[in-house]
Amino acid sequence: MAEMPPATVEVSNAVVQRLVRDQRPDLGDCPIALVANGWDNATFRLGNGLAVRLPRRAEAVSLILHEQRYLPDIARRSPVAVPVPVHAGRPTSDFPWPWSIVRWVPGAAAADVGPAGRGPAAKGLADFLLSLHVPAETGVPVNPFRGVPLTDRDAVLVERLGDHERYPQAAALKAVWAQARAAKAWDGPAMMLHGDLHPGNILLADDGSLAGIIDSATSGQGTRLSILRWGG
Repeated sequence: MAEMPPATVEVSNAVVQRLVRDQRPDLGDCPIALVANGWDNATFRLGNGLAVRLPRRAEAVSLILHEQRYLPDIARRSPVAVPVPVHAGRPTSDFPWPWSIVRWVPGAAAADVGPAGRGPAAKGLADFLLSLHVPAETGVPVNPFRGVPLTDRDAVLVERLGDHERYPQAAALKAVWAQARAAKAWDGPAMMLHGDLHPGNILLADDGSLAGIIDSATSGQGTRLSILRWGG
């Protein structure tokens, strides 16, 4: 795993509270707590049902705008909850970039659940992907890494799997990759895709069913649909 890049702007609870009170005074008294400091964005819980997402670095500003533009349409089609924006925040003297207030999506990350415990979510995940994978509208950006034919990514993936210290399961991963790469190339229209369907972005309910999908910042169009290893 590459080292997380440093934040260009560090955001505190106090800064978030000032932003919310200034632009959404109706929410200004809601409690605020940091819940995730990710690669690109910081996420703060806002009351019980909302969250605030702010870029940590300049490179992530476009991702916040991307979510604001495309998540509402994804949410209208999705059979499960997604963190749809309810407020597009403006830059201020406290914070220099756009930011969002979004719906809070409860659930446990599938990354924290063993493969055997993910089974109940499989159908819900398939239903979500069917709702997501529709022809992309004109102007939807292309995901240059996760929306291209698998053959375009073959060289870099094989090179990475050569690092056996980092990938002790390289042989098994190469077999999975070979199977995926052998699938017939997509010859239809460019489709909408999530772009980062990592188990950490897939949320499960208490009974193991799919509760929601988060982090659609890299969603866009591509000729390769979502591929992930869900079972054991």
